Amino acid sequence: MKRDSSDPLPQVSIVIPTRNCRSELARLLDSIARQTFRDVETIVVDNFSSDGTFEEAAARATAFQIGPERHAQRTAGAARSRGEYLMFFDADMELDATLIEECVALGRRGFDAVILPERGGGTGYWASCQKLEKECYWEDPWMEAANRFLRAEVYRKVGGYRADLIAGEDFELHDRLVAAGARIGRSRAMITHYEDTRFWRVVRKKFYYGTCARRVLREAPKSNFMRFVFLKPAYFRNWRKLIRHPLLALGLATMKGVQFLAGGAGLALATIRAGASRAAPPRLTGH
Repeated sequence: MKRDSSDPLPQVSIVIPTRNCRSELARLLDSIARQTFRDVETIVVDNFSSDGTFEEAAARATAFQIGPERHAQRTAGAARSRGEYLMFFDADMELDATLIEECVALGRRGFDAVILPERGGGTGYWASCQKLEKECYWEDPWMEAANRFLRAEVYRKVGGYRADLIAGEDFELHDRLVAAGARIGRSRAMITHYEDTRFWRVVRKKFYYGTCARRVLREAPKSNFMRFVFLKPAYFRNWRKLIRHPLLALGLATMKGVQFLAGGAGLALATIRAGASRAAPPRLTGH
C-alpha cells in the first residue's frame, strides 16, 4: 500500500548476525551511525564469539547471543524487532550514508522490498577480481536479491528466512517475495562488502555451502542453475567490461572455477551421504 508522504517517518530495524568479527562489526556500526536517516534500531545477534564481538555489539546496540547459523540469528533478531521495515546486513559490510534514507523513501512509494546493490571492498589482486565480479551482477535479474530491506509485515507474511536452509537462503527468500506479488525496487546507494578473499578459505566456505545446497537446488532448479552455474549470463552481458580488464577477468575465471568445483564436491558428498543414509538397513535394538 502506498503511503502518504505526510505520514510520520517509520522506524527501521537492522539485524546483524555475527561471529568473531569485532573489527568488521565496528566498521559497519560506524556506517550506520553516519546514516542520514536517524530512526534506526540496531540488533546484533552474536553466535557466541570469542574475540570481543559481543562486547563491541552490546556497547553500541541491542545485542544477544544465539546460534547455530545465520538463518537462526536473523530469524531471532527479526522476532525481537519493532520497526516497520527490516534490514539485514552482514558484519563485513559498510553502508553508503544515504542508503537507509533511500530505502525508506522507496518504501513510502509503495515498494515492499528493495534490492541493495553491492560493490566489492578490500585491496589486493583477489579483492580486485571480486570487485569486477560484483560489478557484473549489477541489475542482473538472477544475481541480485531483495533480501536486505523489506517491509516487516511482508517479511512475516511470506515466512521470513527458512530455518532449514544455510546456502541460497537469500535467493530463496527473494523468489518467495516475487511469487507473493511483492513490489520490488532498487536503490542507487550501495553496500560495500569486504568479503574474505583469502583464496583457500573461500574455497572451504564454498565446499561447506555445497554440502548444504541440495534442498534449495532441488526446489528451484531453473533459477538456481542460472545463479550457481560457472558461466553465468551476467558474464556474457558484461563481456566488454571483462575484456577491458583481462588480468582481473582471468583471476575471476580461476577463482570462480575453483569455487564451482569446491561447491560441486560438497554437493556430491552430501548427495552420497543422503543416498547411503536411505540405503542403510534399520538398526535393531535389543531388550
